[in-house]
Amino acid sequence: MRRAIDGLTLLYVLMLNGFIVACCTAELRKLDTPLGTLIGYRANFEIDVSSLNLGWDRWKLYYGEADVFLGVPYAKPPVGDLRFKRPVALDRFTADGRPYDATYQHPMCPQLSSTPNATMSEDCL
Repeated sequence: MRRAIDGLTLLYVLMLNGFIVACCTAELRKLDTPLGTLIGYRANFEIDVSSLNLGWDRWKLYYGEADVFLGVPYAKPPVGDLRFKRPVALDRFTADGRPYDATYQHPMCPQLSSTPNATMSEDCL
């Protein structure tokens, strides 16, 4: 049991380390949509776990590249008159027509959180 936990811990560290390297060295990607332009990044998720015996099929893990866009809004912020109402579709990602920066995690919706000092906002849709 202890060995399986050590293997999972190592895999988690490898994946986290790989993600940090991928996101910090990734090339920026641009995606034009009817709601405006999104700026994201291309991440490469290649982690060699062939030497680890983790008890499951290692080929089921994701390998390869992906274009990543984080925190993309899908509705107008639920503030003011829109509070406690059904979500209202966006007209554009940004009011000024500039590209929307989707290269980082935006604030999460207000909630009880075990994460100290978590950044939260009602503008979280």
